[in-house]
Amino acid sequence: MRYMLFLLLSLSLLTACGGGANYWVKKIDSPEVTYVVQNYMARMKHDKHLRLEIASCYYSDYINTIRLEFISQDVIEVGEARGLLVDLVEGLLAELNQNPILASQFVTYPFGPRNLEIFINFESFHGYYIDPYYVGWVALDGGWSYFYAFNTRDQDVGFWDYRCEPYYKSREYVVFERQAEERYLDEHAKPTNLQEEQYISPPP
Repeated sequence: MRYMLFLLLSLSLLTACGGGANYWVKKIDSPEVTYVVQNYMARMKHDKHLRLEIASCYYSDYINTIRLEFISQDVIEVGEARGLLVDLVEGLLAELNQNPILASQFVTYPFGPRNLEIFINFESFHGYYIDPYYVGWVALDGGWSYFYAFNTRDQDVGFWDYRCEPYYKSREYVVFERQAEERYLDEHAKPTNLQEEQYISPPP
């Protein structure tokens, strides 16, 4: 009997720690979280070639953290990886914070980068066997961005190539770089000889 009571108590504690609904835990709207994430991930799959493998939501009384793990076959460098991470994070945060059902369920509002854990594993054979200096792993954790080259998977390498920076700096780099690129294109746009409207008669 003692063993059965201990087993039941252990199971109830595991349920509480795992985020399951219990009488002292406020129930969150988990279907709505799933809907928002899956809807956004469908777009990321087609636009950014990111395939969602694992998604988790951590909460007590409120939603504390959303964790997403992806795989991709793309071959990219650090600048592209930074842009990919920023686009993914900013788009997801916008979807979450604009949702009226979830707004009151976040531990802080607006939900921010520190509340997300993002991991992207690049699985291209090009990175494994041809050029190990392409990005093999990207992470957002604790408000920091991490970019690791494929050589981090080679245990015989004495020095790994990686970069880490605060996420807000990653976002700054991406925003300023894109603004500079747009200004350059505007300033160097080639003039056209076409008038505003030209009508060409069809051949007889």
